[in-house]
Amino acid sequence: MLAQEEIIIMANEDLSNKLAEETKKFDDLCSGRLDIEEKLARKTNKMKEDKAAVTEQDAKLAELRERIDEEQKQFDEQSQQLDQAKKLNKFEENKERDLQQKHAALTSKLDFIEKFYDYKGNVQGMNLEVFRGLMQSNQAVNDTVTNFIGKLDNTK
Repeated sequence: MLAQEEIIIMANEDLSNKLAEETKKFDDLCSGRLDIEEKLARKTNKMKEDKAAVTEQDAKLAELRERIDEEQKQFDEQSQQLDQAKKLNKFEENKERDLQQKHAALTSKLDFIEKFYDYKGNVQGMNLEVFRGLMQSNQAVNDTVTNFIGKLDNTK
């Protein structure tokens, strides 16, 4: 009987030890589960905060993109206006140069006429040949100035 009692006691001790081990394992698992649930709750809250931050950043990015688009549009318009102003300026410079050339030619023509015109003479004494000579001299000046302008244009 003693042997049987000892076997029973040993079996009880084994079962007690196994129960203690299993209880400890269960407690460890419960503790681990609580830790995991807490981590999950923290991560879930962090994810919600991150989503809110991302949504806010997306809104800011959208605003910045709109602003960039508006500024790019203004820049393009100003560039186009600048290009038009440059074209107009170049046109006006060419026009001014042409007018200066014409002025120089007409001034030379006026000087020529004033040099060879006789203000003291009698107008009645002039005949048709005088006017023909004047026209020919004017034509010669015009031809010379035209050739001069053509050479200037070629040197550009």
